[in-house]
Amino acid sequence: MEYKSNNVVCSCKYHVVWCPKYRRKVLVNGVDIRLKALIEKVCSECRIEIIGMEIMPDHVHLLMEVDPQFGIHKAVKQIKGRTSRILRQEFSWLTTRLPTLWTNLYFVSTVGGAPLSVIRQYIFACDGMAALVSVYPSVPLLGERLACLLYALAHDVPSKG
Repeated sequence: MEYKSNNVVCSCKYHVVWCPKYRRKVLVNGVDIRLKALIEKVCSECRIEIIGMEIMPDHVHLLMEVDPQFGIHKAVKQIKGRTSRILRQEFSWLTTRLPTLWTNLYFVSTVGGAPLSVIRQYIFACDGMAALVSVYPSVPLLGERLACLLYALAHDVPSKG
């Protein structure tokens, strides 16, 4: 999908990764299926095209095209905010395990260097990603450590032995 104005045509594609709070494996037992449906609904309402999506027990990969006037930050904020509120209403056990569903952080990378077919193939083949990633213990628990984890998830960094 291209976004057009009077004198500009844009095509901005992004790979976004985010995790539940404390990287808990809560995207299971129907939560993953409902989350996928909610993301599709929010994206259609905001005119965001989903190119690829993979929901793992402890993180979400999303390949999407966003109107640059709308902005990637606003898109992710809409998706995370609305899905958190609805999922916590529908699955009450999420409210007892976590103070909030999502962390404040997310990783976003523009898709430009690699062909979309390669990125799409990567997103749908990431079933074993959680097993590949281990966060270095010397990095503090919050903030930088989560940012390192999100970067590793997005770039298929092998775990530290």
